[in-house]
Amino acid sequence: MLEKYVKNKTVISIAGIVIGLILMIWRGDFVEGMIRVIGFVLLGAAAVYLVMYFVNKPSDSTKLGYAACSAAAGLLLVLLCKTIYRAFPVIAGILMIISGAVTLIQVFKDKEVPLFNKILPVLVIVFGILILTRPGRIANAIVFCVGAVFVINGISGLLASREINKSDN
Repeated sequence: MLEKYVKNKTVISIAGIVIGLILMIWRGDFVEGMIRVIGFVLLGAAAVYLVMYFVNKPSDSTKLGYAACSAAAGLLLVLLCKTIYRAFPVIAGILMIISGAVTLIQVFKDKEVPLFNKILPVLVIVFGILILTRPGRIANAIVFCVGAVFVINGISGLLASREINKSDN
Protein backbone atom coordinates (compact mmCIF):
# COMPACT_ATOMS: atom_id res chain seq x y z
CA MET A 1 0.00 0.00 0.00
CA LEU A 2 2.88 2.34 0.77
CA GLU A 3 4.26 1.75 -2.74
CA LYS A 4 0.98 2.91 -4.28
CA TYR A 5 1.03 6.02 -2.10
CA VAL A 6 4.60 6.87 -3.09
CA LYS A 7 3.90 6.31 -6.80
CA ASN A 8 0.71 8.36 -6.57
CA LYS A 9 2.52 11.11 -4.64
CA THR A 10 5.26 11.14 -7.27
CA VAL A 11 2.79 11.48 -10.14
CA ILE A 12 0.86 14.21 -8.33
CA SER A 13 4.09 16.04 -7.49
CA ILE A 14 5.28 15.93 -11.10
CA ALA A 15 1.86 17.14 -12.28
CA GLY A 16 2.05 19.97 -9.74
CA ILE A 17 5.48 21.01 -11.01
CA VAL A 18 4.26 20.97 -14.64
CA ILE A 19 1.10 22.95 -13.81
CA GLY A 20 3.17 25.40 -11.76
CA LEU A 21 5.64 25.96 -14.57
CA ILE A 22 2.78 26.48 -17.04
CA LEU A 23 1.21 29.04 -14.70
CA MET A 24 4.53 30.82 -14.25
CA ILE A 25 5.31 30.95 -17.98
CA TRP A 26 1.89 31.56 -19.59
CA ARG A 27 0.20 33.49 -16.78
CA GLY A 28 -2.52 35.50 -18.53
CA ASP A 29 -2.93 33.15 -21.47
CA PHE A 30 -3.43 30.21 -19.11
CA VAL A 31 -6.12 31.98 -17.11
CA GLU A 32 -7.89 33.04 -20.31
CA GLY A 33 -7.68 29.47 -21.53
CA MET A 34 -9.15 28.18 -18.28
CA ILE A 35 -12.07 30.61 -18.58
CA ARG A 36 -12.65 29.33 -22.10
CA VAL A 37 -12.41 25.67 -20.96
CA ILE A 38 -14.95 26.32 -18.19
CA GLY A 39 -17.22 27.84 -20.85
CA PHE A 40 -16.93 24.71 -23.01
CA VAL A 41 -17.61 22.51 -19.98
CA LEU A 42 -20.77 24.51 -19.32
CA LEU A 43 -21.79 24.11 -22.98
CA GLY A 44 -21.22 20.37 -22.63
CA ALA A 45 -23.35 20.30 -19.50
CA ALA A 46 -26.06 22.18 -21.38
CA ALA A 47 -26.00 19.53 -24.11
CA VAL A 48 -26.26 16.75 -21.53
CA TYR A 49 -29.22 18.45 -19.82
CA LEU A 50 -30.90 18.94 -23.19
CA VAL A 51 -30.45 15.26 -24.08
CA MET A 52 -31.74 14.24 -20.64
CA TYR A 53 -34.78 16.47 -21.16
CA PHE A 54 -35.70 14.78 -24.44
CA VAL A 55 -34.76 11.21 -23.46
CA ASN A 56 -36.42 10.99 -20.03
CA LYS A 57 -40.17 10.53 -19.99
CA PRO A 58 -41.95 12.43 -18.52
CA SER A 59 -39.85 15.45 -19.45
CA ASP A 60 -38.70 17.55 -16.51
CA SER A 61 -38.81 21.25 -17.37
CA THR A 62 -36.11 22.05 -14.82
CA LYS A 63 -33.60 20.19 -17.01
CA LEU A 64 -34.54 22.49 -19.87
CA GLY A 65 -33.95 25.48 -17.57
CA TYR A 66 -30.58 24.08 -16.49
CA ALA A 67 -29.67 23.56 -20.13
CA ALA A 68 -30.59 27.14 -21.02
CA CYS A 69 -28.72 28.67 -18.07
CA SER A 70 -25.67 26.49 -18.61
CA ALA A 71 -25.61 27.26 -22.34
CA ALA A 72 -25.95 31.00 -21.72
CA ALA A 73 -23.17 31.02 -19.12
CA GLY A 74 -20.96 28.82 -21.31
CA LEU A 75 -21.44 31.04 -24.36
CA LEU A 76 -20.65 34.14 -22.31
CA LEU A 77 -17.45 32.59 -20.97
CA VAL A 78 -16.32 31.33 -24.38
CA LEU A 79 -17.16 34.48 -26.33
CA LEU A 80 -16.12 37.02 -23.69
CA CYS A 81 -13.16 35.27 -22.04
CA LYS A 82 -10.73 38.14 -22.77
CA THR A 83 -13.20 40.72 -21.46
CA ILE A 84 -13.89 38.66 -18.34
CA TYR A 85 -10.17 38.18 -17.75
CA ARG A 86 -9.55 41.93 -18.05
CA ALA A 87 -12.63 42.95 -16.06
CA PHE A 88 -12.18 40.59 -13.12
CA PRO A 89 -9.31 42.46 -11.43
CA VAL A 90 -11.13 45.77 -11.91
CA ILE A 91 -14.31 44.38 -10.38
CA ALA A 92 -12.31 42.83 -7.54
CA GLY A 93 -10.53 46.16 -6.93
CA ILE A 94 -13.82 48.08 -6.79
CA LEU A 95 -15.31 45.52 -4.39
CA MET A 96 -12.21 45.68 -2.19
CA ILE A 97 -12.39 49.48 -2.02
CA ILE A 98 -16.09 49.41 -1.14
CA SER A 99 -15.61 46.65 1.44
CA GLY A 100 -12.63 48.41 3.00
CA ALA A 101 -14.49 51.72 3.16
CA VAL A 102 -17.55 50.16 4.80
CA THR A 103 -15.40 48.35 7.33
CA LEU A 104 -13.37 51.49 8.01
CA ILE A 105 -16.53 53.48 8.72
CA GLN A 106 -17.76 50.74 11.07
CA VAL A 107 -14.52 50.47 13.04
CA PHE A 108 -14.19 54.24 13.47
CA LYS A 109 -17.70 54.40 14.94
CA ASP A 110 -16.63 52.02 17.71
CA LYS A 111 -14.10 53.69 20.03
CA GLU A 112 -13.02 50.39 21.61
CA VAL A 113 -11.63 48.89 18.39
CA PRO A 114 -7.81 48.69 18.58
CA LEU A 115 -5.67 50.66 16.12
CA PHE A 116 -4.52 47.46 14.39
CA ASN A 117 -8.11 46.70 13.34
CA LYS A 118 -8.39 50.21 11.91
CA ILE A 119 -5.28 49.79 9.78
CA LEU A 120 -6.47 46.60 8.06
CA PRO A 121 -9.41 48.23 6.21
CA VAL A 122 -7.04 50.97 5.03
CA LEU A 123 -4.73 48.29 3.63
CA VAL A 124 -7.70 46.67 1.87
CA ILE A 125 -8.53 50.03 0.27
CA VAL A 126 -4.90 50.57 -0.76
CA PHE A 127 -4.70 47.10 -2.34
CA GLY A 128 -8.04 47.71 -4.06
CA ILE A 129 -6.69 50.93 -5.58
CA LEU A 130 -3.50 49.12 -6.57
CA ILE A 131 -5.51 46.40 -8.31
CA LEU A 132 -7.64 49.04 -10.05
CA THR A 133 -4.64 50.96 -11.35
CA ARG A 134 -2.49 47.94 -12.27
CA PRO A 135 -4.95 45.07 -12.87
CA GLY A 136 -2.83 43.16 -15.39
CA ARG A 137 0.35 43.27 -13.36
CA ILE A 138 -1.40 42.26 -10.16
CA ALA A 139 -3.21 39.37 -11.87
CA ASN A 140 0.02 38.18 -13.48
CA ALA A 141 1.86 38.40 -10.17
CA ILE A 142 -0.83 36.38 -8.40
CA VAL A 143 -0.87 33.70 -11.10
CA PHE A 144 2.95 33.58 -11.03
CA CYS A 145 2.90 33.12 -7.23
CA VAL A 146 0.31 30.35 -7.51
CA GLY A 147 2.53 28.66 -10.10
CA ALA A 148 5.55 29.00 -7.84
CA VAL A 149 3.61 27.42 -4.98
CA PHE A 150 2.67 24.49 -7.25
CA VAL A 151 6.33 24.00 -8.21
CA ILE A 152 7.54 24.20 -4.59
CA ASN A 153 4.82 21.80 -3.46
CA GLY A 154 5.69 19.40 -6.28
CA ILE A 155 9.38 19.43 -5.43
CA SER A 156 8.53 18.92 -1.76
CA GLY A 157 6.33 15.96 -2.68
CA LEU A 158 9.07 14.41 -4.81
CA LEU A 159 11.58 14.77 -1.99
CA ALA A 160 9.11 13.24 0.48
CA SER A 161 8.47 10.32 -1.90
CA ARG A 162 12.20 9.79 -2.27
CA GLU A 163 12.68 9.73 1.51
CA ILE A 164 9.82 7.24 1.92
CA ASN A 165 11.40 5.01 -0.74
CA LYS A 166 14.78 5.17 1.06
CA SER A 167 13.25 4.16 4.38
CA ASP A 168 11.47 1.17 2.77
CA ASN A 169 14.71 -0.26 1.34
